Amino acid sequence: MPVLNTIGSRFIQLLGWNRDTEELGLLLNGAWYDYYHVPGEVYEELVLALDKGRYFNRYIRGKYEYRRV
Repeated sequence: MPVLNTIGSRFIQLLGWNRDTEELGLLLNGAWYDYYHVPGEVYEELVLALDKGRYFNRYIRGKYEYRRV
């Protein structure tokens, strides 16, 4: 069962992470994306990051396989 969190970010409106599959789901600017094989530490750091957009761009974008749903 994925964990969903609303985020106080203009860039990321919602995110969810599934521990069993290590799948990170993000609602980015109104579009949903699934990122695969994202470790729990990356998810936790994203949730705690002060600037979630900056964290996403630095540690997630271009680093994990993804698809737009």
